[in-house]
Amino acid sequence: MTYLQCRQLKDRLDFSYLSNLKSVFGKNKGQDECARSVLIQSLQDVRGQIDPNTTLDTEAVFEAIKRINDTYGDKRLQASMAQGLFAAFLYFQLSEDRKRGTYEQFTNWVLRTHQYELTSINAADLIKIFSKIAQSRKR
Repeated sequence: MTYLQCRQLKDRLDFSYLSNLKSVFGKNKGQDECARSVLIQSLQDVRGQIDPNTTLDTEAVFEAIKRINDTYGDKRLQASMAQGLFAAFLYFQLSEDRKRGTYEQFTNWVLRTHQYELTSINAADLIKIFSKIAQSRKR
């Protein structure tokens, strides 16, 4: 299912309007094209955090990618090529906690703590670290 969903999404990704995500998807000059592998891994990462047996709504994922593109309008994020960071953004954009401002809190935390400087990071680890920090702040 992930591969079918990846194919459907990849055909819809137009980097002339998703220009802030070019680095993540390997669309800048001199980069290796990696859009398919980034999508597949990100979808698998998100499903692994939500429920491995769930099927993500393709339209919801596409809308989330467009909103993440807006977030990546920040120059610091535009330089990031870390697939795990993108997957974590996708998770927080699609999660139920979205309505409580978790996505915005995650974005602020990433920028404040320079997570965008990491060249590689596991999405599950990043999500877990942020969730623990957010939980401790609630106390």
